[in-house]
Amino acid sequence: EEAAEAAEAAEEALRCCVLAKFLGWLLFSPQWELVEGGPLGEVRAAVREAELLLPRGGFDPCALMRAAHSRGRLPLCLPWLLCYLRPLQEDPVSRALPPYRAALATLRALAGSAALLAPLQPRDGEPGDAPAAAPAAAGFAS
Repeated sequence: EEAAEAAEAAEEALRCCVLAKFLGWLLFSPQWELVEGGPLGEVRAAVREAELLLPRGGFDPCALMRAAHSRGRLPLCLPWLLCYLRPLQEDPVSRALPPYRAALATLRALAGSAALLAPLQPRDGEPGDAPAAAPAAAGFAS
């Protein structure tokens, strides 16, 4: 039974990664014609325009990572979030926007953090489980 649950969780994680990758490509691909080494004024103008179009209260990758960390679910969150953010490599405009700059800085902090080694906590509300305690956050700055 545990093996079947683990297989189902892995399948669900893979589906999330595929969907996140697709959404990331859709969101970040329109700026690919602006190369990082291209005309600086053109890139800066595109960044200013994108900042105006950025939805307030939209998706916040840092808030998602903080919430996942506090619930002990970071190992489940990061794979699909990384798939979603992967196309940022090719998008100099989005990479310069505050929510994505902060997300990349948080991921860099996480890369050397003990938070990645914390054991996976059970989901809150699962039968027979006590509420998950927050894992140690040594080195994880948000």
